[in-house]
Amino acid sequence: MGLPTLFTKAPYLWTAEAIEDTVACFLNRQVVLEILQNNSQTTFRLVKYLARRLNETEEERAEMAQHSVRERMARLLVMQSEKYGTPETHGTFIKLHLSREEMAEMIGTAMETTIRFLKEFREDKMIALDGKNITVLDHQRLMETARMV
Repeated sequence: MGLPTLFTKAPYLWTAEAIEDTVACFLNRQVVLEILQNNSQTTFRLVKYLARRLNETEEERAEMAQHSVRERMARLLVMQSEKYGTPETHGTFIKLHLSREEMAEMIGTAMETTIRFLKEFREDKMIALDGKNITVLDHQRLMETARMV
């Protein structure tokens, strides 16, 4: 975080919230700049990293533009079940507890829209809801809804 402002001195306007155990540290701007000036290998790695992040950002923007909110919601659930899911007899329980607001932020929509699609997915028997708990019941249909197959 804050890497874009390393060279501009502009204030960093974004915040982040860890959704899993995380270790964070602060790096002094001047120390980082000295390292980059004195170590071309490190500078090259940073440029590669920034290029990768730029690519990812462009892909995220394209996904927002090319996929409907329903597809993005399904995609989020598929990815969360694959990364944080625990297989159970009736489906895959997502161990990560995101609020509806956090989910909405992740897919670029309003919380009300997120709630509506979760309800629709439940009615279509693709997921089961129990408070914040979500269990993916029909992974294949959810992937089809997300246009991931």
